[in-house]
Amino acid sequence: MWTRLTDVFLKITDGTHHSPPNGSSGNFLYVTAKNIKPSGVMLSGVTYVSKAIHDEIYSRCNPEPGDILYIKDGATTGVVTVNDLTEPFSLLSSVGLLKTPDGIVPWFACYAIRSGFFFEQLRDQMAGVGIPRVTLTKLESALLPLPPTGEQRRIVARVDELMALLDRLEAKRQDREAARTAARDSALAALREAPTPEDVETAWLRIQERFQELFATHEDVAPLRQAILQLAIRGRLLPEDESAEPAAVAFARLRNEWARKSKERKAGKPSPIVPVTETERAFALPRSWEWVRFGDLFDCRLGKMLDKSKNRGIPRPYLRNANVRWGWFDLTDLSMMRIEESELDDVSVVRGDLVLCEGGEPGRCAVWDSEDSIVIQKACHRARPMGGINSAFYMVHIQADAGSGRLSGAFTGATIRHLTGQSLSGFPVALPPVAEQERIVCKVNDLLGVLDRLSKGMKWELEQSSAFSEAAVHYLNF
Repeated sequence: MWTRLTDVFLKITDGTHHSPPNGSSGNFLYVTAKNIKPSGVMLSGVTYVSKAIHDEIYSRCNPEPGDILYIKDGATTGVVTVNDLTEPFSLLSSVGLLKTPDGIVPWFACYAIRSGFFFEQLRDQMAGVGIPRVTLTKLESALLPLPPTGEQRRIVARVDELMALLDRLEAKRQDREAARTAARDSALAALREAPTPEDVETAWLRIQERFQELFATHEDVAPLRQAILQLAIRGRLLPEDESAEPAAVAFARLRNEWARKSKERKAGKPSPIVPVTETERAFALPRSWEWVRFGDLFDCRLGKMLDKSKNRGIPRPYLRNANVRWGWFDLTDLSMMRIEESELDDVSVVRGDLVLCEGGEPGRCAVWDSEDSIVIQKACHRARPMGGINSAFYMVHIQADAGSGRLSGAFTGATIRHLTGQSLSGFPVALPPVAEQERIVCKVNDLLGVLDRLSKGMKWELEQSSAFSEAAVHYLNF
């Protein structure tokens, strides 16, 4: 029959509304919401009150073995259990007491109150802003389907049986997940630590063949993506081309060409080269590579300050942090800023420029690949490459350094992080031979393309599994 809680239970009340003096010692246990767990009353961290305080609380709220304890205030509102303590104790008001009569099987009542049906009754009626709270009045009026006592016992036995089965299945799932994690970590370690490009290829093929077995979620795939980027900037994705012009030779020639063109444009000389010290060299490089600073390869400038009261000129769409993603630009929401003709050269981005975020997620970057130019706000860096330098390689480089945490060493600010122009220009980066940069970018794109296709298959399997689970639950509900 349908009943209301007030018709079923002998008493519905709660603990003291005034937090009494309590401590690590005393005469009687003092139980609060933190001690109420689905499996019973947990005494970890419990405190005590004196006999006088306990007697006052217990005269109104007297929990006994088999009574229902229901958290009715706070973040854990709705957690319910059966009192399994044989000794008397005092309760705080955040816990409601439902005293069970003969004819009510305590765990049946607990399971019923724990059900989604019961929670839905109270969800929309919970009082309080931000902190959930169920009043005793609402609790008393809640509906409860009540079977005969013998039926209650059979239901409890069946629920316990099914819950035990679920526990066993969950234990098996955790064992499988632990085995998967161990295998995945081993495969990733083999890839990261592969000493030669040939070993990298072997480790990658093993991962590719066992991808569905090793990776279950998109979060699992992130370390693999990062490993590919790290291998790229360390020169271990491809065999070194022995005939390639060493980076040092090409670098000297390109710097001279840059200086010559700057002089012709009367744009000032490139910044003097500051050698990268041994302590700044984060990893070993192939023989023909060199350590340089980012500003040795790129002309770095911030965009225009947004100041509506001072800006003059023609309104133009501009890039801000929100438009710059890792490897692409989101142009769906461009703002407008007035730019004078004389400012365009300094704040415009042209094809091949690398655009990096100065704040927000400092360093997040993408290569501008459109024939049409666009202007940038001061929250973005424009890094224009020296002739022969591949911006896409350094986008990979910066993303790898961001993922490893190395880039954060260049940030300023304790709470709000920034990548200043000085820090960006002075950041040490690896310089491969010019032709090598293009080959590495192509290889990275190939591997990440395979990874994306494999991830789509994983996404399809996850969607199918989720759909099956939803259908099974839907079937059970009927």
